This record gives sequence, structure tokens and C-alpha cells, in this order.
Amino acid sequence: ADADDAATRKTHRIAKASIASVVSRYLAHNEVAKRALTHAMRASGATMEDLADDGLARLAPLDHIAYRSFAHEDYGVEGVCEVFERLGWETVSASEGGRLEFTEKRVRARWMKPPKTPRGETPLPRIFVSELVVDACDEELKGYLTQHFERVGEGKVLRSMEWAKGRNARWQLPPASVYAKVERLSEYASWTLLHGYAVNHVALSLFQLRKMYPETPLRTLEDLETSFASNAAFSRIRWNESGGRIKRSPSGLLAQSALMSVPHRYELYKKTIVTQDRYGQEDHEDTFKDYGLPGSYVEFVQRLPKPQNADKSFEELQECDLREGFEAGNASKIFDSTSTRPPPQSGAGSSAPQGGAPQASNAPQASNAPGSSEPAERPAGMLMNLSSRVVNFFRPSSQSPRVKKPRVEEEGALASAPAANDDVIDLT
Repeated sequence: ADADDAATRKTHRIAKASIASVVSRYLAHNEVAKRALTHAMRASGATMEDLADDGLARLAPLDHIAYRSFAHEDYGVEGVCEVFERLGWETVSASEGGRLEFTEKRVRARWMKPPKTPRGETPLPRIFVSELVVDACDEELKGYLTQHFERVGEGKVLRSMEWAKGRNARWQLPPASVYAKVERLSEYASWTLLHGYAVNHVALSLFQLRKMYPETPLRTLEDLETSFASNAAFSRIRWNESGGRIKRSPSGLLAQSALMSVPHRYELYKKTIVTQDRYGQEDHEDTFKDYGLPGSYVEFVQRLPKPQNADKSFEELQECDLREGFEAGNASKIFDSTSTRPPPQSGAGSSAPQGGAPQASNAPQASNAPGSSEPAERPAGMLMNLSSRVVNFFRPSSQSPRVKKPRVEEEGALASAPAANDDVIDLT
């Protein structure tokens, strides 16, 4: 028993450090999520000293962490799951509710249970991994994606700043015109093409927050919403209203809400300008433009006891006593946290983006857009250095060749830091 306990603690310790590394990187690129989680922790009783020096990444009790991927060759959920299996997570079988289908979005997902929790420790988060079924997409979208993936491994690979900006992909950044066309056909596909295996969102567990701080006033999602509304610092945050601000399972035992994604700045290739001097010598200049495009977001989860555990006091309840797993109806609406389109209204059914819509040009796309990715690696090569306890997902991005400093045009998407409601994509 002592040996088993020691092994459990070692596995938990390594896995916890790896998760802290992942969350720290996520928070570094999502200031709104960092502020929201800090507010929830501080309102519950955490001190600033507790949250200093990556304390938020280590202490915030998370219900789950979510990733997106493509079901194409070895780009899908199997590779992501293999990484976490090596850290002690277990993939839940279909018979146990571990598979979810989102036919309308052409997406499927699975989730993983964390390693056993030693006495006195907070449970580690579940892992939720989804993938776009490329073969189920219409021919136009499938064509854009497969052509983009075919470029993986071509050309000279040099290190870029994509990894430093939070991107984690095995394929190059798409040109602006390709992104616009893909986004018109599938928001899920455009997000994943842009960000790759970067964390899509993390979800705060209200149950575990109360376990850590029994006197917390944040016991329901309504409490959390009221707390944010009373703080002027969150006056401009936008909630995901798709299906209602709070999404509930049919049983009412699983409730979820989320903020809309934070715009992430990317410089995408626009076109190559060819000029000729008096001697007939041609000069090629690749032009780029800076865009604020949907990034990651933060979710909040409230799980209630299963019917057989309803009579237990809160002090007696453990994570295993609560409603487990995920609800497809909830998750489908949570996916919309990265959408630029308003939630569908009754009888409206409009899919037009709000504000300036991303315009997909019908002009043919040049095939020599700059950039090339690393050769595709098999999942077995996508490992983390456990001795350093840092998860190193899938190797840093596709890494475009080094180019001249991009020229950012004054009109359109601004290069300055985006405002809280800067979610309009202008890909003109």
C-alpha cells in the first residue's frame, strides 16, 4: 500500500508540474483569462502571495483543459491523447460516455480521466480533445485543408516567432485569403489551422474552488457572473450567449458558462509584390498584415452530485460523487466561444459575421506563399521531457522562413493591443 501511495504521489507530482507548465503558457497569451481566474481565486480567499510566481497556474482548480485537432493522418486526437497517457491520464471508453459527436460541426471528441489523486491534493483536470473530421467536410473545405497539409515539410525551415506568440502547430500559418475562405466554411477549422495544438480553453471547477476555500461566495455560476458584474475591471467582458449564458445538461447536474475568446494578433501573408528596376532585375517583396483573430478563452463549470449522492453533505462529497463526463449539447454551444458570428436568434438563422465580415476573395491564391513547416512527426516523437516536468507539445509550430519586417497597413486591423470587444475580423 505504501509503495502504491508513493507511486501515485510521484505520478501526480509529475503530471501536476506538467499541467502547471501548460496553463502558465496559456495564461501568458490570454490576459482576460488570467484576470478572470485571479479574480475568482482572490474573491474566494487566495492572497496575492499565493498567486505570485506562477502560483495561479499551479493553484487554480481546473475542471478540464481542451484542445482541438484535425482527423487527418496523425494530426488528430490520438497524438494528443498519447502525450497525456504517458503522464497517467486514461482515455474514457465510448461505453462510459467518453465519445461525443457533433455532426453539424463535423467534429468528434473524447475525454480523459486524470491520474489518481493522493490524499490532501486537488484533482488534476480532465483532458477534452476534439477533432474536425476532414473526410466528412465538403469538397471545398477539404481541398483547402489537404492542400495546406501537403505543404508540411517543404522548403527551408527557419525558426520564427510563432512559438513565442503562443502558436503550437505542425503546419505553417495560412495566408490571409486561405484563412478567410476556411473561416467562411468552418470556424472550428480556421481556429485550428491558425493555433494548432495550443490550449483552446481551460475550465475552472467551482466545486474544487469551494473545497479549497470553503467560505468562497462563488458557489454557483450565477454567483460568479454577479461577482464579475460588480467589478469594473470586467465591464467589457463578453459572455458566450449561444444557447443561453449558462448551458445545462438535461439532468441539470452539469452547468457550464464561458467568456468569448480573446483576439490574438497574427501577421498573415497577403501577397508578393514584384517590381522591376531599369535594368530588368525583378525584386520580390512579401507583404503581411496584422489581424486580431479569435484566440483562446476561459470556461467555468459547476458539477452537482449524482442522484445517489444527493444526501451527502458538501464536506463528505468528493469529485467522484459528482456528475461525470461531458454533455454534447453543452459542449456544442461552448465551441461557439471562438466564433465571430452572433448566436442564432429564433427564426433568424443568419450566419453572417457581426461587424466587418471576413471576405474570402475568389481570386486564385498564389501557391508560393512564404513559409514552410517542419517534416511531419509521428505521435511517438511528440513527447515531453518528464525529468524537467514540462510538457513540450508536438514541437513548436511550422515556423515560416525568416522574412523582412512585415509592413502593417494603417487601415483595417490595428497593430495596437486589441480592446476587449475587438472580435471583428477584417481580412481585406
